[in-house]
Amino acid sequence: MNEPDWNFWRDASWVLLREAVALSVSINPYALRIGQGATGKILLGIPEEIEEEFDRRLDLAHRSLGVKLPTLDGYDGAFSKIRLDEFLVWATALKWRLPNGLPRDIQRQPSTPGPKPTKLNMTKRKILDELTSGKRNVEQLKADTLDALVKEYGSSRNTASKARDKAIAQFQSLGEPNSE
Repeated sequence: MNEPDWNFWRDASWVLLREAVALSVSINPYALRIGQGATGKILLGIPEEIEEEFDRRLDLAHRSLGVKLPTLDGYDGAFSKIRLDEFLVWATALKWRLPNGLPRDIQRQPSTPGPKPTKLNMTKRKILDELTSGKRNVEQLKADTLDALVKEYGSSRNTASKARDKAIAQFQSLGEPNSE
């Protein structure tokens, strides 16, 4: 597996939660893909010898979002936008062993909250998390009526329809089998 481009990540204004966790175990975030496993959707590109540690870190980071680990978009899923410097401060406080290439010289800046998430983006991200976790698949989502989605996500029919279409498109771009 190729190493992350540490210079690129040092300059990134934000990262997704799953990208930050991947970097913390020296996985190139661009190597991660969504695939189909025997028990549902799985994240591909994680070497077997560190898969358990990756999963543990991702779970803990997810549980810390909005409490000990600020988000830029007010969302608390694997697709949350966070600042790498804040993630590194948090991970260091937990005494995580971090790769040598991970930039230690990032200057921590005061966190500024991002724009308030829209109902469309919040609904899209909820749907996307369900797709990536395997709780729902694209065929099920397409079969659901808009009324069911409205009831489940508490959004308008228009928002539910747009969110469903955007979530499916983004999910398929992540590498779902039989996608682009």
